[in-house]
Amino acid sequence: MKRYHVIWSHNGAEVGRRTCYDWNGARQYAEQKRKEGYSVEIE
Repeated sequence: MKRYHVIWSHNGAEVGRRTCYDWNGARQYAEQKRKEGYSVEIE
């Protein structure tokens, strides 16, 4: 099963990460974190 890791950071420092098991869930979570002002990447 494929996993996507959503990693959010602030000023270059990692704040947290979450594992999602589907792409849509990962994208939605990343978008939520972006709206909160974090830099986000999905691996």
